[in-house]
Amino acid sequence: MPRAQTERPRSPHGWGLLALVIALCTVPALLAALKGAPYGAASFATNNSDALVFRSAAELLARGLSPYDARTLQEHIAQTRLDGRAPPYDLPFAYPPNALPMFALLLIGSPRFAFYLFLVLGTALMLLSVYGIARRFCPQRTDALVVVLGAGLSGPTVFNGYLGQTGCYLAAAIFAYALSYRTAPLRAGIALGLMAFKPQYALPLGIVALVQRRWQTVMAAAGTFLVCSLLSGALYGFDLWTQFAGAAGSFNHTLDHMCNWFAFAYALVPESREALHGAGLPVMFLGLLALAAYCRLDRNREDAGLRGLIVATALVPLISPNTHPYDLIVWILPVCALASRRPRVPAGIVVCLFGLLILLILVTGYRWILPLIGLVLVLLVARPARRSATMPIPSAVLEGNP
Repeated sequence: MPRAQTERPRSPHGWGLLALVIALCTVPALLAALKGAPYGAASFATNNSDALVFRSAAELLARGLSPYDARTLQEHIAQTRLDGRAPPYDLPFAYPPNALPMFALLLIGSPRFAFYLFLVLGTALMLLSVYGIARRFCPQRTDALVVVLGAGLSGPTVFNGYLGQTGCYLAAAIFAYALSYRTAPLRAGIALGLMAFKPQYALPLGIVALVQRRWQTVMAAAGTFLVCSLLSGALYGFDLWTQFAGAAGSFNHTLDHMCNWFAFAYALVPESREALHGAGLPVMFLGLLALAAYCRLDRNREDAGLRGLIVATALVPLISPNTHPYDLIVWILPVCALASRRPRVPAGIVVCLFGLLILLILVTGYRWILPLIGLVLVLLVARPARRSATMPIPSAVLEGNP
């Protein structure tokens, strides 16, 4: 694949165009959010109360109470949103304590304002990082902008807006990690450490760095995680780790809404929810062993280091014990990598079609197809490309030029 143009002046016009495209591409998620209104009590009628739970958890933390206590969380929601009536269903809060400072954003202003601020910021960060990823693979800036458009229209992004979830923040961290992995190990480590707000995603990508002996990245990630944990402890107390462990070990009632390997197994054997839940951690452990073995053996190509990261990004939504459709935004990275192997079809078109396919699957309810797509994606990106390095790093990306 030809490299993108390497010498380009920094252009305010280019940055302005990129900002305009990103702003326009946040609209689908915003429209979904307007329809779902997940920050309010009406969301209980449509089972999309994630943002309401996040705001309630932040309010409890501000009062010195624990969001991991399910009864306390439910009573708070009942008193502040439902006029004392019990919530119609239980949606526990299970993010680790190192993630808690992030949810302080949801205390800025009214619940509605804070929700839209949280959503727009996360979506914009994700789209900006998508542009960086696209410029890594696309020789033309126009094609990279179409990739951003495809990311904004994709099913996972729209679904993330509908629920008010954190999928965009996860994807932004993973894409920033990939962009910095070869050239800026300290920045990559910071991105990996921030990514630990979803440890089931940070751990596999950290294992790739460990196997490839990228010690600066590993140490920077550990330091970032430690700083986040100390900040959380200073703000809310260190005893929350014990309470988090209890919440994380409880039965996950959203099992039948997932799109990891559970989705396919649950479609085949719907009466085995408890057994599937118990198999979550063993399956992830086996997946991590397979990933480590792959990265250890895959040393025969110049692009092997980055390929291990891309394989991990494709694999982790399948083996994670907790994967929902909004997490699949991360698949934009392996899809772009595959598209770069056949440059006759622009990557922007490939990403648009892939995102619309995921949207169609979500609308029709056939979530069991998603892990099958993920498995195909893993197998395709794990196979070395026939060409020499197909994943160049344009200097425009490294120098910050759009």
